[in-house]
Amino acid sequence: MKDMMGKLNIEIVDIDDIKESNYNSRIHSEAQVEKIANSIAEFGFVNPIIIDDENEIIAGHGRFMAAKHLNLNEVPTIKLTHLTDDKKRAFIIADNKIALSGDWDYDMLKEEFDIILKSEMDIDLLGFNSKFIDSMFKEKSAESMVVHKLKTLKINFDADDFDTTIESFNNIMDKEGCVDHEEVLVRLLDFYLRS
Repeated sequence: MKDMMGKLNIEIVDIDDIKESNYNSRIHSEAQVEKIANSIAEFGFVNPIIIDDENEIIAGHGRFMAAKHLNLNEVPTIKLTHLTDDKKRAFIIADNKIALSGDWDYDMLKEEFDIILKSEMDIDLLGFNSKFIDSMFKEKSAESMVVHKLKTLKINFDADDFDTTIESFNNIMDKEGCVDHEEVLVRLLDFYLRS
């Protein structure tokens, strides 16, 4: 691990020399690409695109699409040459899925929103829709709101299913910008009843 870390260098590469992977199963909507582009424009290109020795993207497809959206000629990259084809395929999936496995400390997130809202910063740069942010100030926390709704509906999940439910709820909220929590819960319940 130590030797591998020493070989990581950021290289600026012409965007036309970079190839998208045929193995990327992650879908990036136009809205998401625009959010990434806005983030790059505000904060800089601080998260390089990971490429292999043939300049094929391993991680950072969304950032690549955002760079094209911004008409950038060059992008920062990190070249990984130690991965086999199978490991590249696995890493593409793992890099996307593991990021989705995390959760939020909603009380801390609310505090951060509050600080940022008081600054001159454009709150849309955070990637959350404004309706979600507004809902954070109406409820103690988004997770407690979901727990309350599920308890109200007398739905009992074991711990693993409940964590999956919370993750699914958050994914639907983020992806579709839903604020109508009843609508999201109905979708989740429909999904669980069918599976």
